[in-house]
Parts: sequence; structure tokens; C-alpha cells
Amino acid sequence: EQTYFEFEYPIITRKKEVRWIWERGKGIYSDKGKLLYLEGFITDITERKNTEAMLLLKNTVFESSISGNSISDIKGYITNLNAAFLNLWGYKSKSEVIGKHISEFFLDKKAASKIIKSLDGDARWEGEFRAIRKDGSSFLAFALATPVHDSEGKKIGYQSSILDITERKTIEQEAEKNRERMQLFVE
Repeated sequence: EQTYFEFEYPIITRKKEVRWIWERGKGIYSDKGKLLYLEGFITDITERKNTEAMLLLKNTVFESSISGNSISDIKGYITNLNAAFLNLWGYKSKSEVIGKHISEFFLDKKAASKIIKSLDGDARWEGEFRAIRKDGSSFLAFALATPVHDSEGKKIGYQSSILDITERKTIEQEAEKNRERMQLFVE
């Protein structure tokens, strides 16, 4: 009879470092059912565990961000997005958006083209543009977009973070008008 086992657990080394171990193997038993010995392998999986933790953290930050985040492929077609993106543009589910070209979210398609061209040159783009929601309404958007590279440095797509700044801009314009009125009054 054989009993198989598999465990993952942390250990602390002599240098007080935490290392993750993956242990797998089987128990070897006598004809009478007595455990004779264990046979197996022990592997240090610390790098894998650290990578998993980092990916989980990055995914959590991406998903819980207050900005509308999206990732697109090299041609500009959206491959991933967060809930804030859905809310910002008035969509209900990711399936409604994935596969759309990023230019579909711009009121001015020429502006979208200029941004994509600047990203093609490996530059980051930061600025404002007029965005269009699913229902056809528009808003002033502030975006930060950068190219995304694979582990070998090859560009594989783009990422963007977008905020609706319509209300902020309106408040700033009103404050400027008030400042000008006050300046005229003082003069």
C-alpha cells in the first residue's frame, strides 16, 4: 500500500529568511501495513510564491483602483479592464468592452490616433481628451497611458488609467471667473 502526500509550507532558515517549500512523495509500507519510510522530493518554491503574491497585489490594485484602468493589445484592442472603467463609461460587464478598439471611447477619433502614435514611440502619454460613454454622452477625461512590455522588452500592448475630470474643470473655471470678478472689483 502507498499513501501519496503533497504539502506547501514556510520554513525559516538559519539566516532568518522565510523560504517556501513544496514537499511531495509517498509512504512506503510493509506487507503488514507498517510505514517503513517516506520517499519524495522537496523543492524550494519561494520565487513562485513571491511571484504569486506580487501578481495578486498588482491585480488587487488594478481591480480596486478608483480610476478606469484598461489594458489593450499592440493594435489597441482592449483585453482587460476594471470595474471603475465599466462605471466610467456606463457598461455593465467586461464582455461588452473587451475586443473594442480604444478609439471607440474618444469623441474625437483623431485625438485617439495621435495618442496611439505617441505610445508607438515608447513614450508615455498624459493629458486630457473628450470621452464618449455607451449612452452617447461625453465627459472630459484625464488619462495616463504607457506601453506594456514583456519580460524581453518587446512592446505587447498599452495600459491606461482614466479619470472623469468634468466636474473639477467646471469648478476650476468658475473659480477663475470669480477670481477675475474679484480682481475687477478690487481695481
